[in-house]
Amino acid sequence: MTRPVINESQLRQVRRAIREAELPPAKARKLLVRIAKYGLIPAARRNVKAQRTPEGAAWAPRKRPDKASGRYKNKMLLGLPKLLAIRVDSDGKSVRLFFKKGDYNTGSHGGAVAWVQQHGATIKGRATKRRNSEVMRTRPATRRQAERLLSLGFRAPVGAVSKKTGRRGRRKPSLKWIMENMSMAQAGLVISILKGEQKKRVWEIKIPSRAFLGASDAEFTRILEAQLRSLHYGGTR
Repeated sequence: MTRPVINESQLRQVRRAIREAELPPAKARKLLVRIAKYGLIPAARRNVKAQRTPEGAAWAPRKRPDKASGRYKNKMLLGLPKLLAIRVDSDGKSVRLFFKKGDYNTGSHGGAVAWVQQHGATIKGRATKRRNSEVMRTRPATRRQAERLLSLGFRAPVGAVSKKTGRRGRRKPSLKWIMENMSMAQAGLVISILKGEQKKRVWEIKIPSRAFLGASDAEFTRILEAQLRSLHYGGTR
């Protein structure tokens, strides 16, 4: 799904500028490319660097701060503007900004990540998919899971089954034992049991909008004026 990067008012502003300057089709197309390349892409970089929307509002923070400091350390979406590219439509009358696939750290296509962050989304997950995940079942428990298990009072079974009680003895295991003898899925299940949580079969993850594409009306006016001047003076950047 595509959505305009500029709003209706800004679009009318561009059309009016092209009409008043009496730009031929080739120069009008060049102006659109320059607005995207030297105006909107740098604006996206600035917005991401400042962690704000094109209108200047601060983005919603990360859901969880850094555990040690309690602060939100790393900036978000720093890799996305690097994936922006320009495509001139076949009719030569419009220009698109799109995201190259790149090597974004989520493993997802840059465009998919950008769309979700720009507009926000609610993503649904199912416990059956999570439970059957090959990764969860085959990878060893993480150190973080091991620490959580011990903090919840987990005791590992040891020795043979007692003839008297019909049960095995239990002792506090080491972090190393948990990571070597339990999978991520097993550790996750035991943590839920010890916390008294009921496993959810369906859950929702709400990702807030963190818009970074586009420009405010005032900024867009400056972009348009700068690129018109450059075009009239034979800008070749």
